[in-house]
Amino acid sequence: MKDNSYNNIVFSMTSKAIAVIAYFGADILCARILPMQDYASWVYFTSVKTMLAYIAYFGLNTSTKVLVAQRTNEKERLKYLKVSIKIRTIVNLLFAILITALSQFLATRLDGQNRYSSFTDIFWFMGLLVLFESFFEFYKQLSYGLNDYKQLLQVTVIEFGSNIIVTFFFVMVLRNIYGALWACIISGIISLLACIFLLNKNYMCRAKNLNIADETVVWKQLFKYAFPLLACDIANLIALELDTGMIGLLSSKEQVVFYSIGKKLVSKAGHVNLAIAGGVMTSFAIINHDNYIEQKKRFKKYMIINLMASLGVCIGLLFFALCGVGLIYGKDYTGAKTVILLMVPYYCMFAISSFLALFLDFQNKTTFRSVVSIISTGLNLVLNLVYIPRHGAIGAIIATLISQMVYFIFVCLSSIKIWRYKKCK
Repeated sequence: MKDNSYNNIVFSMTSKAIAVIAYFGADILCARILPMQDYASWVYFTSVKTMLAYIAYFGLNTSTKVLVAQRTNEKERLKYLKVSIKIRTIVNLLFAILITALSQFLATRLDGQNRYSSFTDIFWFMGLLVLFESFFEFYKQLSYGLNDYKQLLQVTVIEFGSNIIVTFFFVMVLRNIYGALWACIISGIISLLACIFLLNKNYMCRAKNLNIADETVVWKQLFKYAFPLLACDIANLIALELDTGMIGLLSSKEQVVFYSIGKKLVSKAGHVNLAIAGGVMTSFAIINHDNYIEQKKRFKKYMIINLMASLGVCIGLLFFALCGVGLIYGKDYTGAKTVILLMVPYYCMFAISSFLALFLDFQNKTTFRSVVSIISTGLNLVLNLVYIPRHGAIGAIIATLISQMVYFIFVCLSSIKIWRYKKCK
């Protein structure tokens, strides 16, 4: 089987670069044009949206990616693809309906003191936006599993390109939080229709109808693998977004904004490593006695590439923190500089652990990883409750670093163990 890993990395990196540039372009536009009160509300709202979306993923995105990648027969791949799309659609709709039904209850609990402007009003649309985000993430993970990185690039350009264009128009015209909201809704509709079109054109038109027995077998396999991954998704949202939400509840609007800028920059920087891992890890789905030496040599090579890319990113983060925050976001947001500097160690751990965690997923070693993720998540939650009320954004960083260290050590040791096991097998 021809190794297309370098081509895949190029397509994956290009997709991530477009996503990051467009994402920050829209975010900077909102920070520059919206009043700080509206921008703080929008940051808090999108943080909650991301947390709910991670729960709505339900582990199905990654389980579909892995199971599709492990199918070498096209007929089998299409069968898993067809069933997974059906499951994803049903789960998305159920979560969207549930979130919409509970929208005002959740909104009042998350902003009981009415500190965030229009938060309760825009929360009515939360279910719809979670549906969009969950499906887009599913489509991207599916592209990885199908080894179709050109398709990944296409949908990334459509999703983020439409978002920044529509955001520019609505935010410039309305100049309030509703401009950002309507931009997300309209670009979401455009992107969803494009995803459905591409999926049908490239794959679904060749998929055969399945009987109930065949569908049931696939359902069981997808959910059996999805439940442990759900715990990992919840742990990821803790690491990425829960601290932002807790700062919103326990600290000030300014701390929310500063932390959000720093955290978004560092988490998006991690997309470089996710692009490298996503571009190569499909080829490590099968490791046996015959290909062990070659596969291990390739793994070390791509690990070195990942580390070199991480070094470049660290230099970029330090430069941006010292010179770029005030220039790009504005002088009102220079407080984010300290957050970025303190989060560079977190990025270093994430750069390595994200690469190794994806390797573990393709080796079907997700269950134990989910247990460690839960432990790390619980530790993060407890530390947030202790440190955020006292230290605001800095307290959230301390909690993140300590909890991430636990997960980092685990994935490193587990990956070493996997290679030792494969050698002896």
